[in-house]
Order: sequence, then structure tokens, then C-alpha cells
Amino acid sequence: MHSPARLALAYLKSAVDAGANAGNYIEVKNFIRRGGAIVGVEAEDKMTGEKAEIFGKVVLNAAGPWAEKMIRLQMGLQQTPGICYTQDVFIVVDKPLVNRYAPAVLGRGKDPAASFSRGRRHLFIIPLRGYTLVGIWHSIYKGEPDEFTVSEKDLQWFVDEINEAYPPISLSLNDISAWNAGIVPSGDNEHGATNLTYAKRSLVIDHAKEHNVEGLLTVIGIRYTTSRRVAERVVDLVFRKLGKEPRDVKRQ
Repeated sequence: MHSPARLALAYLKSAVDAGANAGNYIEVKNFIRRGGAIVGVEAEDKMTGEKAEIFGKVVLNAAGPWAEKMIRLQMGLQQTPGICYTQDVFIVVDKPLVNRYAPAVLGRGKDPAASFSRGRRHLFIIPLRGYTLVGIWHSIYKGEPDEFTVSEKDLQWFVDEINEAYPPISLSLNDISAWNAGIVPSGDNEHGATNLTYAKRSLVIDHAKEHNVEGLLTVIGIRYTTSRRVAERVVDLVFRKLGKEPRDVKRQ
């Protein structure tokens, strides 16, 4: 993907063009619950400290790894059991290590639940604008989202694996100019496991069905490549909650 940040901004601008109101640096502190329904959120502007209540006929909880925390800690609801998260990391090397093509090399681990086995899991070495992206590494993450980081020990582990998989690359920690990471749902894995089972589907929860609470939906996605289809599924569900037929959006 040439520029994930610009693609995300394009989504936002398209939504605004279609009539959405967008806000930045606004943290949802709690849900507003009236009887058996969620009718809005309590929010805080992190730049000014101003607090506000925002109401809606449907609330979509799409807070990534924070989504489950919102439900569990602030509403007293128990999320669908068995959610396991991984930290997915790639590193940025500030020099071109490969030219036109992005080689895939075999790492240490494999997906034991893969329908078609490729042997060990692939790591990619990707040229981009004079830099090189290397990864992705996956490991189990059990901590809180706000405490997430990638340590020097983690980075050294990644460097050792890519050097083992592709010795000509001969990386060191000094070659790393940046790292990029996220927390995503995975399959059911034990902490410290090398061979990880990856999530196959994004999680979409209708809390009216799961917890008898109207007005709230939760979505936790697993990867960018399926985000368009997951978004369509969730938005269609919102339309049906409002008693409307989903719009037939032409796919570009």
C-alpha cells in the first residue's frame, strides 16, 4: 500500500463530503445508557479539556483494541470470550536493501490452522521511496492498549530472525530508523507461542442479540485488505437498525 495514512484521510474526507461530522482528539469516556439502550457517549476534547455528550440512534464502537475495554470496563458487559490479540510489527530501514522487487523469505514460525500450508511464515523485504520495509512480525500481546510499545529487545529479536532468514541483508539495530505496529485480534494462542494461529474474520457484535442492549454495535477488524467489505457489512447493519434499506453503493 503506497500510503496508508493518505488512504485513511481519503476515507474521512469522503465521509465528510457525504454529510458526516468529523472530530479529532476527542476521547470517548463512557457510553450513555438509558434503560436497556445505549443512546450516546460522554466525550472529552483532549486539546481543550471540554466535555460533551453526543447522542445518536445507533452507536458504533470501532475503537480497535480499545473496543473490548470500553465494553468490559465501562458497561459491565462481557465480550465474546476467547479474544486473543497480537502485536503486528514492521521495521523501516533508512536505505534501499532491494531494488524493484519485494522478496518473501521464510521466517521461524508457521500458522498451524492454515488451510493450505506454505511451510514457515513469510517475511517481506519491500522497497519504498528509498527506504525498505521489513516484516511483519506477530507476537501475543496481553497488556493494555495504552501501554503498548515495541522494546529494543523485540527489535533485536526481529533483526536476528530476518538475518537468519536472509543472511545477505545483514541488519543491525542501527539500521532501523522507525517501527510501525498495531494490535489486532488473532486466533486462540498461548502466550509465548512461536507458531501462531491468525484470525480469519473480523469481529462484528450486535449487542442487542449478544447482551440485550439496544443501540450499540461493535466491530474489531483484523486487516486492511478486508476493511472495505467489513465496513459495508457494518454500515448495512446500522441502516437496518434504523429501519432503512442499505444504500446500493457503486464499487469503484
